[in-house]
Amino acid sequence: MEKLHKFHKSITPQRVARAVEADDYIGFCRACGHQQENVEGDAHGVTCHNCGRPEVMGAEDLLLEVMP
Repeated sequence: MEKLHKFHKSITPQRVARAVEADDYIGFCRACGHQQENVEGDAHGVTCHNCGRPEVMGAEDLLLEVMP
């Protein structure tokens, strides 16, 4: 089954898994790949501090979507 969501090429399962393991409230911007602090694990649509788009997603939920 093909994933419907597109993510920045820098968002890899390994990178997201490290953020989840660190348990530091990290999120990633699906548009530009920016790693952002103070993001709840289940957050969606948070505004990115780097590109300004509402594409930041919490690492915990993002991990479920980027895993093969």
